[in-house]
Amino acid sequence: MINDIPTVHVPNVEAVVGWYTSDEVGAALCESPVSTVRLSEYYIMKYVLSVSEWNDVIDAANREEITTGLCHREVEFADSAVVNVSWFEAVEFASIVSRLTGMKWRLPTECEWEYAARGPHGYKFPWGSDASVNPSMLQRYVLSEEPRRGRSPMLRESPVGCAGMWEIVSEWCLDEAVDKWYGGARWQCTDPLGSGAPRYRSFRGGSLLDAAWPRCSFRGYAMPDFKSSSLGIRLVHDGGRMMLRRSVSVATRTSSAIVR
Repeated sequence: MINDIPTVHVPNVEAVVGWYTSDEVGAALCESPVSTVRLSEYYIMKYVLSVSEWNDVIDAANREEITTGLCHREVEFADSAVVNVSWFEAVEFASIVSRLTGMKWRLPTECEWEYAARGPHGYKFPWGSDASVNPSMLQRYVLSEEPRRGRSPMLRESPVGCAGMWEIVSEWCLDEAVDKWYGGARWQCTDPLGSGAPRYRSFRGGSLLDAAWPRCSFRGYAMPDFKSSSLGIRLVHDGGRMMLRRSVSVATRTSSAIVR
């Protein structure tokens, strides 16, 4: 059950977010400027949500309360990452987990996800600031089932202890996707939550097979009804605190187009 899922504790911290766009080819303007924010204590899943964990929750839920068509999933590997989940479905799933456990589960904010990937030293990648990847490891990754196995021993951990934050799938975040957000007019220095772009939602991370190199600061966004075989979820809870002061509005469902 969800209470048995490993989580990583992040205390109240000051976190470095963003990257220097002049530093390298491909760094996007939406990743800048580098900023320091204060994050309240939270607990984030060590691994991306698996199919078996998803099914445990769906099977325990009151089906009459489900509004987005969430259902039991059948896959070859129970520890495979749950994919093809829209932002709407991810938010409802988190609310079901909250009702079942009595704790406030939700999607992470972009800054919470980024700190969990970078750690206290503000690393560029989840494993450090060295861009190199072991070729033999990458070849094994490509030729095996590992890209979707959320509990693989091949997964590397971030400095705070989260696994596979750039090796499995991209992961939905709570925020509305604001392009020029860091340091902008809507920027909040404490527990920032993107708002002002209700048509889109943010996601972070990816896999070693993505064209973009896995900077922890990389930001993606899509319409909230978008689904993809490379997009999953990793939830957080705050140990019983109230939800964030500001909430993300639920946009009217429209046809989707992903933008990176």
